[in-house]
Amino acid sequence: GPQVCTITLEPGDRLLLTTDGVTDVLSKAQLVAAICKNDTAQGAAHEMVDSAVRYGTRDDATCIAIYVD
Repeated sequence: GPQVCTITLEPGDRLLLTTDGVTDVLSKAQLVAAICKNDTAQGAAHEMVDSAVRYGTRDDATCIAIYVD
């Protein structure tokens, strides 16, 4: 079932929610690099999904990146 938790976010934090279609083919370092180098959350999410597809994911690849202002 779904996992529910509460977290506190502060300005400058970046949060990533993603499916195993992404994490199965991209390393933690690749995810961190994408979320750190992109100025927008949309850009980071697109880069991760595009990379997962390039690396041959066999599952749905979905990312939600949230940048806290």
